[in-house]
Amino acid sequence: MNLDTGTFTAPGVGQSFTVAGNWTRNTTAFDPNGGAVTFDTAAVTSTIAGNTTFFNLNSYAYGKTILFTAASKQTVNGTFDFRGAP
Repeated sequence: MNLDTGTFTAPGVGQSFTVAGNWTRNTTAFDPNGGAVTFDTAAVTSTIAGNTTFFNLNSYAYGKTILFTAASKQTVNGTFDFRGAP
């Protein structure tokens, strides 16, 4: 998901949307809106780039690799929950 222009608003409290690939925030305003961003698809490595404030940030895909780029800041104001089944 490339956030390049405009404003992107996440779903509200108790709701989420799923990202299978990368998250790149450039100049777009991102409103976490009390919702969750969930990374899935264990077979795909995801990179999170660009300064972003999330409300809830999740990944429940066993074996999922998530990379955070240097010089970008990620803030989670709610729950940071990365886990997988053994």
